[in-house]
Amino acid sequence: MTQLADLSQTIRDSIKRYLGVELASDDQHFFAEAMVDSLAFLNVVAAIERKYGIKFANDALPDYNTCARLAAAASELLDRKRG
Repeated sequence: MTQLADLSQTIRDSIKRYLGVELASDDQHFFAEAMVDSLAFLNVVAAIERKYGIKFANDALPDYNTCARLAAAASELLDRKRG
């Protein structure tokens, strides 16, 4: 499994676990289409940050409105972390 696929699966699993929402695709909009509550979404972000030892910029979080976008951002942070 690639890093991006692993991240996407972690995000999907976290959304299902914390929010009880199963995403139809990695491109499904969290807030408009999946009806994910923005405050509850922060629990998902925190779980990803803990699992991978990364930190998303708070001002960028609204841009990460799909699994694909959040996974890509996490992958970029992991690549930077690894140097």
